[in-house]
Amino acid sequence: MGFTGSVTDLSFFYLDVNEFIMEEKRVIQHISKKLYIGNEEVMIKGELDNPKVITNSETQSVLEKWYNDAKHILEPLRDVKKKLYEDYKIGAFESRSYKDNLVIYRDLISQEKNAVTDFISKHKNSETAAYLLYYFYERLTMDTVQELYDTLGETIKQNKYNEAIEIYLTTKVLEIGDNWKDFTAFNTDGDTILLSEVEQSTNKHMLLVFSRRGCIPCEKAIPELKDIYKKYHEELRLVSYYQDITAEELKSKAENDEIEWTYLGTNKSSDRRTSRLYDAAAVPKFVLISPERKLIYSWKKGYEKGALTEKLEEYLGS
Repeated sequence: MGFTGSVTDLSFFYLDVNEFIMEEKRVIQHISKKLYIGNEEVMIKGELDNPKVITNSETQSVLEKWYNDAKHILEPLRDVKKKLYEDYKIGAFESRSYKDNLVIYRDLISQEKNAVTDFISKHKNSETAAYLLYYFYERLTMDTVQELYDTLGETIKQNKYNEAIEIYLTTKVLEIGDNWKDFTAFNTDGDTILLSEVEQSTNKHMLLVFSRRGCIPCEKAIPELKDIYKKYHEELRLVSYYQDITAEELKSKAENDEIEWTYLGTNKSSDRRTSRLYDAAAVPKFVLISPERKLIYSWKKGYEKGALTEKLEEYLGS
Protein backbone atom coordinates (compact mmCIF):
# COMPACT_ATOMS: atom_id res chain seq x y z
CA MET A 1 0.00 0.00 0.00
CA GLY A 2 1.33 3.43 -0.84
CA PHE A 3 0.23 6.99 -1.47
CA THR A 4 2.07 10.22 -2.20
CA GLY A 5 0.43 13.57 -2.75
CA SER A 6 0.00 17.15 -1.64
CA VAL A 7 -2.72 19.72 -0.96
CA THR A 8 -2.80 23.45 -1.45
CA ASP A 9 -4.32 24.64 1.81
CA LEU A 10 -5.28 23.50 5.28
CA SER A 11 -7.43 20.45 4.70
CA PHE A 12 -8.76 17.26 6.18
CA PHE A 13 -7.24 14.12 4.82
CA TYR A 14 -8.74 10.75 5.66
CA LEU A 15 -7.08 7.42 5.16
CA ASP A 16 -9.72 4.71 5.20
CA VAL A 17 -8.80 1.13 4.43
CA ASN A 18 -11.44 -1.59 4.30
CA GLU A 19 -11.12 -5.28 3.48
CA PHE A 20 -14.30 -7.31 3.01
CA ILE A 21 -15.21 -10.97 3.00
CA MET A 22 -17.64 -10.65 0.11
CA GLU A 23 -19.71 -13.74 0.89
CA GLU A 24 -20.47 -12.51 4.38
CA LYS A 25 -20.29 -8.79 3.53
CA ARG A 26 -18.37 -8.29 6.71
CA VAL A 27 -15.59 -5.80 7.35
CA ILE A 28 -12.52 -7.57 8.70
CA GLN A 29 -10.14 -4.63 8.46
CA HIS A 30 -10.92 -0.99 9.01
CA ILE A 31 -8.35 1.70 9.52
CA SER A 32 -9.15 5.39 9.65
CA LYS A 33 -6.53 8.04 10.04
CA LYS A 34 -7.38 11.73 10.04
CA LEU A 35 -4.65 14.15 9.09
CA TYR A 36 -4.58 17.92 9.06
CA ILE A 37 -2.25 19.04 6.33
CA GLY A 38 -1.57 22.37 4.71
CA ASN A 39 0.54 22.84 1.61
CA GLU A 40 2.82 19.94 2.47
CA GLU A 41 3.57 16.60 0.87
CA VAL A 42 2.23 13.47 2.49
CA MET A 43 3.29 9.89 2.00
CA ILE A 44 1.48 6.89 3.45
CA LYS A 45 2.98 3.42 3.26
CA GLY A 46 3.06 0.17 5.16
CA GLU A 47 0.77 -2.72 5.94
CA LEU A 48 -3.01 -2.54 6.35
CA ASP A 49 -2.83 -2.88 10.10
CA ASN A 50 0.10 -0.50 10.52
CA PRO A 51 0.15 2.39 8.04
CA LYS A 52 3.05 4.83 8.31
CA VAL A 53 2.33 8.49 7.73
CA ILE A 54 5.31 10.53 6.65
CA THR A 55 4.71 14.27 6.41
CA ASN A 56 6.51 17.48 7.09
CA SER A 57 3.20 19.03 8.13
CA GLU A 58 3.62 21.58 10.89
CA THR A 59 -0.17 21.62 11.18
CA GLN A 60 -0.28 17.92 11.91
CA SER A 61 2.52 18.03 14.46
CA VAL A 62 1.00 21.01 16.30
CA LEU A 63 -2.41 19.33 16.44
CA GLU A 64 -0.86 16.12 17.70
CA LYS A 65 0.74 18.17 20.46
CA TRP A 66 -2.64 19.73 21.24
CA TYR A 67 -4.23 16.31 21.45
CA ASN A 68 -1.48 14.89 23.66
CA ASP A 69 -1.63 17.90 25.99
CA ALA A 70 -5.43 17.63 26.25
CA LYS A 71 -5.71 13.83 26.13
CA HIS A 72 -6.65 13.67 29.82
CA ILE A 73 -9.74 15.76 28.93
CA LEU A 74 -10.58 14.63 25.40
CA GLU A 75 -10.60 10.86 25.99
CA PRO A 76 -12.89 10.91 29.07
CA LEU A 77 -15.09 13.43 27.24
CA ARG A 78 -15.41 11.09 24.27
CA ASP A 79 -16.33 8.20 26.57
CA VAL A 80 -18.97 10.11 28.53
CA LYS A 81 -20.53 11.38 25.27
CA LYS A 82 -21.03 7.77 24.21
CA LYS A 83 -22.71 6.92 27.52
CA LEU A 84 -25.01 9.94 27.31
CA TYR A 85 -25.92 9.10 23.73
CA GLU A 86 -26.88 5.54 24.65
CA ASP A 87 -29.21 6.80 27.39
CA TYR A 88 -30.48 9.52 25.07
CA LYS A 89 -31.51 7.03 22.38
CA ILE A 90 -33.82 5.22 24.81
CA GLY A 91 -35.07 8.41 26.46
CA ALA A 92 -33.55 7.61 29.86
CA PHE A 93 -33.28 11.26 30.87
CA GLU A 94 -34.35 10.64 34.46
CA SER A 95 -31.97 7.75 35.09
CA ARG A 96 -29.23 8.13 37.67
CA SER A 97 -26.53 7.22 35.13
CA TYR A 98 -27.71 9.93 32.70
CA LYS A 99 -27.76 12.63 35.38
CA ASP A 100 -24.38 11.61 36.81
CA ASN A 101 -22.77 11.49 33.36
CA LEU A 102 -24.30 14.86 32.49
CA VAL A 103 -22.50 16.44 35.46
CA ILE A 104 -19.22 14.86 34.36
CA TYR A 105 -19.82 15.97 30.76
CA ARG A 106 -20.40 19.61 31.71
CA ASP A 107 -17.24 19.67 33.82
CA LEU A 108 -15.16 18.18 31.00
CA ILE A 109 -16.66 20.60 28.46
CA SER A 110 -15.57 23.49 30.68
CA GLN A 111 -12.06 22.03 30.90
CA GLU A 112 -11.99 21.53 27.13
CA LYS A 113 -12.92 25.18 26.51
CA ASN A 114 -10.11 26.34 28.80
CA ALA A 115 -7.61 24.05 27.06
CA VAL A 116 -8.66 25.31 23.61
CA THR A 117 -8.44 28.95 24.66
CA ASP A 118 -5.00 28.46 26.19
CA PHE A 119 -3.70 26.56 23.15
CA ILE A 120 -4.91 29.12 20.61
CA SER A 121 -3.41 31.96 22.67
CA LYS A 122 -0.01 30.26 22.52
CA HIS A 123 -0.16 29.48 18.77
CA LYS A 124 -1.78 32.63 17.40
CA ASN A 125 0.43 32.73 14.28
CA SER A 126 -0.32 29.14 13.35
CA GLU A 127 -2.95 27.91 10.91
CA THR A 128 -3.69 25.31 13.55
CA ALA A 129 -4.99 28.05 15.82
CA ALA A 130 -7.31 29.25 13.05
CA TYR A 131 -8.64 25.72 12.56
CA LEU A 132 -9.22 25.09 16.27
CA LEU A 133 -10.99 28.43 16.67
CA TYR A 134 -13.21 27.51 13.71
CA TYR A 135 -13.95 24.11 15.23
CA PHE A 136 -14.78 25.44 18.72
CA TYR A 137 -16.07 28.98 18.21
CA GLU A 138 -19.74 28.13 18.74
CA ARG A 139 -18.91 26.57 22.10
CA LEU A 140 -17.08 29.65 23.41
CA THR A 141 -18.49 32.97 24.56
CA MET A 142 -18.71 35.80 22.04
CA ASP A 143 -16.14 37.85 23.99
CA THR A 144 -13.70 34.94 24.06
CA VAL A 145 -14.06 34.31 20.31
CA GLN A 146 -13.55 38.01 19.57
CA GLU A 147 -10.48 38.19 21.81
CA LEU A 148 -8.89 35.08 20.28
CA TYR A 149 -9.71 36.16 16.74
CA ASP A 150 -8.13 39.56 17.32
CA THR A 151 -4.88 37.91 18.41
CA LEU A 152 -4.50 35.89 15.19
CA GLY A 153 -1.90 37.12 12.73
CA GLU A 154 -3.24 39.04 9.72
CA THR A 155 -2.10 36.33 7.29
CA ILE A 156 -3.78 33.65 9.37
CA LYS A 157 -7.02 35.66 9.29
CA GLN A 158 -7.16 35.11 5.53
CA ASN A 159 -7.55 31.38 6.10
CA LYS A 160 -10.77 29.97 4.61
CA TYR A 161 -11.91 28.70 8.01
CA ASN A 162 -12.20 32.25 9.33
CA GLU A 163 -15.19 33.10 7.12
CA ALA A 164 -17.49 31.29 9.55
CA ILE A 165 -15.96 33.11 12.51
CA GLU A 166 -16.40 36.50 10.85
CA ILE A 167 -20.07 35.72 10.18
CA TYR A 168 -20.47 34.67 13.80
CA LEU A 169 -18.94 37.90 15.08
CA THR A 170 -20.61 40.33 12.67
CA THR A 171 -24.13 38.89 12.31
CA LYS A 172 -26.68 40.08 14.85
CA VAL A 173 -28.90 37.32 16.19
CA LEU A 174 -32.60 38.09 15.77
CA GLU A 175 -34.52 38.62 18.99
CA ILE A 176 -38.20 38.50 19.89
CA GLY A 177 -39.89 41.56 18.36
CA ASP A 178 -37.37 41.91 15.52
CA ASN A 179 -38.47 41.80 11.91
CA TRP A 180 -37.69 38.51 10.25
CA LYS A 181 -34.84 38.25 7.76
CA ASP A 182 -35.42 36.63 4.41
CA PHE A 183 -33.02 33.99 3.10
CA THR A 184 -32.44 31.83 0.05
CA ALA A 185 -32.76 28.05 0.00
CA PHE A 186 -33.76 25.30 -2.43
CA ASN A 187 -36.99 23.33 -2.45
CA THR A 188 -37.62 19.64 -3.12
CA ASP A 189 -37.57 20.32 -6.87
CA GLY A 190 -34.09 21.77 -6.56
CA ASP A 191 -35.31 25.28 -7.40
CA THR A 192 -33.78 28.26 -5.61
CA ILE A 193 -36.41 30.12 -3.62
CA LEU A 194 -36.72 32.88 -1.05
CA LEU A 195 -38.43 32.14 2.24
CA SER A 196 -40.75 35.09 1.53
CA GLU A 197 -41.91 33.33 -1.64
CA VAL A 198 -43.13 30.29 0.28
CA GLU A 199 -46.11 32.13 1.72
CA GLN A 200 -47.06 35.58 0.48
CA SER A 201 -50.31 35.73 2.42
CA THR A 202 -50.31 38.51 4.99
CA ASN A 203 -52.72 36.86 7.41
CA LYS A 204 -50.81 33.71 8.34
CA HIS A 205 -48.29 32.95 11.03
CA MET A 206 -45.19 30.99 10.00
CA LEU A 207 -43.51 28.27 12.02
CA LEU A 208 -39.92 27.88 10.89
CA VAL A 209 -38.33 24.58 11.95
CA PHE A 210 -34.54 24.28 11.69
CA SER A 211 -33.41 20.66 11.36
CA ARG A 212 -30.61 18.38 10.20
CA ARG A 213 -30.53 14.85 8.85
CA GLY A 214 -29.64 12.31 11.50
CA CYS A 215 -30.84 14.57 14.33
CA ILE A 216 -32.82 12.27 16.65
CA PRO A 217 -34.88 15.04 18.35
CA CYS A 218 -35.69 16.46 14.89
CA GLU A 219 -37.07 13.10 13.83
CA LYS A 220 -39.03 12.74 17.05
CA ALA A 221 -40.68 16.11 16.41
CA ILE A 222 -42.12 15.11 13.01
CA PRO A 223 -45.26 13.32 14.33
CA GLU A 224 -46.17 16.36 16.42
CA LEU A 225 -45.49 18.66 13.46
CA LYS A 226 -47.90 16.54 11.41
CA ASP A 227 -50.57 17.05 14.04
CA ILE A 228 -49.84 20.78 14.11
CA TYR A 229 -50.10 21.02 10.34
CA LYS A 230 -53.38 19.11 10.29
CA LYS A 231 -54.86 21.37 12.97
CA TYR A 232 -53.55 24.78 11.90
CA HIS A 233 -52.70 24.62 8.18
CA GLU A 234 -55.29 27.24 7.28
CA GLU A 235 -53.75 29.84 9.57
CA LEU A 236 -50.15 28.67 9.88
CA ARG A 237 -47.49 28.20 7.23
CA LEU A 238 -45.16 25.41 8.34
CA VAL A 239 -41.63 25.34 6.88
CA SER A 240 -38.92 22.81 7.72
CA TYR A 241 -35.45 24.05 6.86
CA TYR A 242 -32.76 21.36 6.60
CA GLN A 243 -29.17 22.47 6.96
CA ASP A 244 -26.26 20.74 5.21
CA ILE A 245 -28.26 18.71 2.69
CA THR A 246 -28.46 18.25 -1.09
CA ALA A 247 -31.59 18.81 -3.17
CA GLU A 248 -31.80 15.08 -3.92
CA GLU A 249 -31.52 14.19 -0.24
CA LEU A 250 -34.14 16.79 0.66
CA LYS A 251 -36.61 15.41 -1.87
CA SER A 252 -36.04 11.86 -0.67
CA LYS A 253 -36.51 12.89 2.96
CA ALA A 254 -39.74 14.75 2.24
CA GLU A 255 -41.11 11.68 0.45
CA ASN A 256 -40.03 9.30 3.20
CA ASP A 257 -41.48 11.54 5.91
CA GLU A 258 -44.76 11.79 3.94
CA ILE A 259 -45.12 15.47 4.75
CA GLU A 260 -47.57 17.96 3.28
CA TRP A 261 -45.85 21.17 4.27
CA THR A 262 -42.81 22.91 2.77
CA TYR A 263 -39.34 21.38 3.02
CA LEU A 264 -36.41 23.69 2.22
CA GLY A 265 -32.70 22.95 2.30
CA THR A 266 -29.27 24.44 1.92
CA ASN A 267 -25.69 23.30 1.80
CA LYS A 268 -23.48 23.85 4.81
CA SER A 269 -21.36 26.72 3.52
CA SER A 270 -24.29 28.92 2.45
CA ASP A 271 -26.21 28.26 5.64
CA ARG A 272 -23.93 29.93 8.18
CA ARG A 273 -25.42 33.42 8.09
CA THR A 274 -29.00 32.15 8.25
CA SER A 275 -28.12 29.79 11.08
CA ARG A 276 -26.51 32.65 12.98
CA LEU A 277 -29.40 35.05 12.31
CA TYR A 278 -31.91 32.65 13.81
CA ASP A 279 -29.49 31.25 16.43
CA ALA A 280 -30.01 27.77 15.02
CA ALA A 281 -26.63 26.13 15.56
CA ALA A 282 -28.40 23.62 17.80
CA VAL A 283 -31.41 21.83 16.32
CA PRO A 284 -34.29 21.36 16.33
CA LYS A 285 -34.99 25.07 16.61
CA PHE A 286 -38.57 26.37 16.35
CA VAL A 287 -39.23 30.00 15.43
CA LEU A 288 -42.75 31.44 15.26
CA ILE A 289 -43.22 34.48 13.03
CA SER A 290 -46.32 36.71 13.15
CA PRO A 291 -48.37 37.74 10.10
CA GLU A 292 -46.57 41.09 10.44
CA ARG A 293 -43.34 39.14 9.96
CA LYS A 294 -41.96 39.70 13.44
CA LEU A 295 -40.42 37.04 15.66
CA ILE A 296 -42.83 36.30 18.49
CA TYR A 297 -41.50 32.99 19.82
CA SER A 298 -38.21 31.11 19.72
CA TRP A 299 -37.62 27.69 21.30
CA LYS A 300 -34.10 26.36 21.71
CA LYS A 301 -34.16 23.51 24.17
CA GLY A 302 -34.20 20.51 21.88
CA TYR A 303 -37.50 18.70 21.49
CA GLU A 304 -39.97 18.13 24.31
CA LYS A 305 -43.14 16.34 23.26
CA GLY A 306 -46.22 18.54 23.49
CA ALA A 307 -44.38 21.74 24.44
CA LEU A 308 -44.57 23.20 20.93
CA THR A 309 -48.29 22.45 20.59
CA GLU A 310 -48.94 24.04 23.97
CA LYS A 311 -47.08 27.19 22.94
CA LEU A 312 -48.90 27.46 19.61
CA GLU A 313 -52.23 27.24 21.39
CA GLU A 314 -51.32 30.49 23.16
CA TYR A 315 -51.03 32.28 19.82
CA LEU A 316 -53.45 30.41 17.57
CA GLY A 317 -56.00 29.06 20.03
CA SER A 318 -56.95 25.49 20.81
